Amino acid sequence: MVMKSSGLRFAVVCRHNMNRSVQVHRMMKQVGLDVESYGTENRISLPGPVKSTSIKFKFGTTYKDIYDHLVQVNSAFYSQIKVLQMLEKNITTKSGPDQFQEADLNYDVIITLDPSSQTSVINELQRRPQETISRKIQLIHMAVEDELENIRDASHHAAVLALMLEERSGDFGEIPLIIERFNDVSQPDGYTATYSLFDGPTSKKTKKIQYFYGKNVKFGSWTKRKNSKTKRLNSSRRKMEDGIFVSSVKS
Repeated sequence: MVMKSSGLRFAVVCRHNMNRSVQVHRMMKQVGLDVESYGTENRISLPGPVKSTSIKFKFGTTYKDIYDHLVQVNSAFYSQIKVLQMLEKNITTKSGPDQFQEADLNYDVIITLDPSSQTSVINELQRRPQETISRKIQLIHMAVEDELENIRDASHHAAVLALMLEERSGDFGEIPLIIERFNDVSQPDGYTATYSLFDGPTSKKTKKIQYFYGKNVKFGSWTKRKNSKTKRLNSSRRKMEDGIFVSSVKS
C-alpha cells in the first residue's frame, strides 16, 4: 500500500542518473515519497561494446532514446550486461536522466550515493546565489556501489532511511539520532550514512559550518567536540568515530 507523503521533498543524486539514483528514486516513489533524481557529471557514460570504450549521451536524452540507440549498437551485448533491463525499469520511473546542476534545489533532503556526487552537490550549493535556495537543506550521504546485481538491496536501505526521515516525530533536530539508529541496523549489511546541514550560501569572508554525523567520512581537517574539549584531526582519510563533528568550510 502506497503511503501519502507528508511534505518532505527529496532529491537522490549519483554521477549519471542511470542506475543508483534511479533505482532509489523508484523505490522511494513506490512508498509515496516526493522524490526526484539527478546525475552530476557533464555527460552520461555507459560501457561500450569494445573493451575500454564508452558511449556518452547528453543529459536530457530520454531513457527510451538511449535504449533504442544501444539496441542498434549491440543489442546482445547490452542485454547480457543487463543495461537494457535497467533502462526498461528506468523508463517506468521517469522520462530521462537529469543533471543536478540544472535543478531548482528547493529540496528538504538531498541524498548522495557516491563521494564524487557528494562533492559536486556541495560545490553546486556553494556556487548558487543565496536567493535561488529558499530553505535549509539536509544533506545525507550513503555510499552505494555502482553495480546492477546488488542495487535492489542498496535501494531498499536508502528508501528505509528516507522513510525514517519522513516519519520523524519532530523537527530536523532528530536527524542525528535517526542516522545513528539507521547505522546500527544497516552497518552489518555494509551500509552507513552521514549527515550535514547546508544553511545557505555565505559570503567569501565567512565560513560555513557543516555538522556531520556517522562514520567513514573522508574530508579535510576536522574538529571533534567532546566534553567541551576539542581535538584537531588533520588526516583527510581518518576513520571517524560515532559522534558530532564540525567542519568549517570557506564559501
